[in-house]
Amino acid sequence: MQLSELFSPALSFTKLEGRSKKRLFETVAKKISENNPSLDSDKIFESLLERERLGSTGLGDGVAVPHCRLEGLEKEALGALVQLNEPIDFDSPDRKPVDILAFLLVSPETSQGHLDALAAIAAKLSEENCRQKLRSAESPGDLVDLMLTS
Repeated sequence: MQLSELFSPALSFTKLEGRSKKRLFETVAKKISENNPSLDSDKIFESLLERERLGSTGLGDGVAVPHCRLEGLEKEALGALVQLNEPIDFDSPDRKPVDILAFLLVSPETSQGHLDALAAIAAKLSEENCRQKLRSAESPGDLVDLMLTS
């Protein structure tokens, strides 16, 4: 699965207000649902929280990749990119607050594709140059372009 298949400007957000992990999950779940009316925002929110209870999806260096399995996806996976206005605590291993997030929702039937997508996202976000460019993105389109090309 290519990153270009996961991310689009319609589900990318710059300077988003986060305040807390829970509030951010709620906001992103609503935005995903608004863009995909067949998906229920409460189910997205609960699925993200349930996965997060297993352990933080914070990777370090101000980055997190919240992800979950979700019934009802019309395709194998769906992604959302988020650049926060202010970093928030995310229980990351390095204890640094998070300001760049790549959300990933996958169909329960997806197995290897899910792992491949997570690995590709993590590899991209592990690049210092990419993280810095994402932090300076001015629009959703820029955010996606930088994620795909940096």
